[in-house]
Amino acid sequence: MSRRSTSRAIQSKAVFRSIRVSSDGEKEHVSDALIAHWHRLNLSSSPRQSFFRVLALIFYETTEDETTDFDERQYVVGTNDEPCHIGGSICAERAALVQLRFISNLKRVTKIVICTDAPTEIAPGLLCREFMASHKFIPWNTPILLAGCVCQCCGLDISKETNNKAASSILEPCPSGVPVHLQIELTDGIDSDEQRVCHDFCRVVTTIQRMYPHPSPYVRLNSLEANEFGKHFATFAGDLCVEIGHEAPQNSKKIVTTNNVLVGKHNVKDNIHDQGIGTKELLKMATDESSKDSRLDLHPIQYGAAVLFSDGTVATAHQKKGLEYGCTLDAVSQLAHVIELKCHASKSNNLDVDDPIEPRKNEDTVRPVWLVQSDQYGIAHAPFAKSRAFLSEYGYGDCRILLHRSHPDLYIIENGKTDTDRKAELELIEVTVDELAPNPPDVSGGILLKTPT
Repeated sequence: MSRRSTSRAIQSKAVFRSIRVSSDGEKEHVSDALIAHWHRLNLSSSPRQSFFRVLALIFYETTEDETTDFDERQYVVGTNDEPCHIGGSICAERAALVQLRFISNLKRVTKIVICTDAPTEIAPGLLCREFMASHKFIPWNTPILLAGCVCQCCGLDISKETNNKAASSILEPCPSGVPVHLQIELTDGIDSDEQRVCHDFCRVVTTIQRMYPHPSPYVRLNSLEANEFGKHFATFAGDLCVEIGHEAPQNSKKIVTTNNVLVGKHNVKDNIHDQGIGTKELLKMATDESSKDSRLDLHPIQYGAAVLFSDGTVATAHQKKGLEYGCTLDAVSQLAHVIELKCHASKSNNLDVDDPIEPRKNEDTVRPVWLVQSDQYGIAHAPFAKSRAFLSEYGYGDCRILLHRSHPDLYIIENGKTDTDRKAELELIEVTVDELAPNPPDVSGGILLKTPT
């Protein structure tokens, strides 16, 4: 649903025609949060599984826009929904962003506003962040406004409200709010144009660059461009490139095979910290595993992953592509079963079965200490969204991740071309899972501040 702020919405008691404010950024945020909550409160139902509403506004500009006046801004609206199996759910941000494909003259996204049923702000989930990071029309510094449901000035709580009357109530003056010039169009055709002291539901302003660090070097490339990128890297990257088809170390000993996941013993535990032979060896194991991702007819990039445990064993797995891309099982997710199995089984006498996370922090428990995901060209990619969420939410935040880092603006497509001379400018670094998933969403009402923002 795309709107100009001057257009008439349908089936509402009070409809925003436009909201005019000064150039003061704080006032713009206040009015944008009001618009988002107005749409949320007018939803006719909640998602069937979580019963938790999320609403996203995506403001954008087109190549035909001749003015940046606030009342001429355009936006699309999206909300979340959930099928019987929650893994197929769609978030509000993605529901809004896909609508931009119908706008042939899209220039850029200028702002994203997100509100929910929670009293305080909730950060987007990692799938939403990954989708936004991959969108070439979202500049990395685009402001993302996270709104709460409690007015910071008077304490008005609209978290549980859901009707037109409640939607209209947020337009009522706040005893100690922010002065904003509102233009409201009513369904009977009467206009209201006045200065109001408005409720302030704004909480946090952030960017996708801060919320989704270390995206894939392919983040804004299509499949053909990504394949060419990888080939170029494999040709010119020198020591950073892994030889395709490298055999596993001779002293590796196969100890477990389950669900196409290989667990073996090898000798990189003592020297993996220095990015010497150890890290290269682990990276080669992941690259070798990627060759088993054989459905090149579906997509040209193959992925494999390898995880080193504190007991010196290694497990490997590869991506399993689905005909419907959303059904694809990524390489790191294929390791989840082995990670859980080894961490629980290693010191079962010390485990509290009622707590699925805390036992993994026991010093005597086997833990994943290093993990790398690689494609067939030897480029190390940070775990993708689902795997980041698993590792972060299930207590593996201290696991070190090996990845190739590039500047987020380095491979943005300009005029349909990439800068081929800079494709090999990737740096092999280590980070932790916690660094890959800063400030995860907490639907109980707030952002879990794990790392400084």
